[in-house]
Amino acid sequence: MAGGDLEQPITITFGRFNPPTVGHEKLLQAANKISTGDLKIYPSRTHEPKKNPLSPGSKIEFMKSFDRADFYAIS
Repeated sequence: MAGGDLEQPITITFGRFNPPTVGHEKLLQAANKISTGDLKIYPSRTHEPKKNPLSPGSKIEFMKSFDRADFYAIS
């Protein structure tokens, strides 16, 4: 496959993170611990006032504001 390294492992985690909690931090720490390659964190893009009050951009900015290496891979 041109342009890609098929041998490089990737760890992916997905969640609502709405709002980001200590439990989410533990999930990301565990994902970071087992990752031997790239770590990708994908928060859901769902936004509605009752169950998902934070907009996707707000929760991503909030998570990136943490001074934690685990949160640098957020996409």
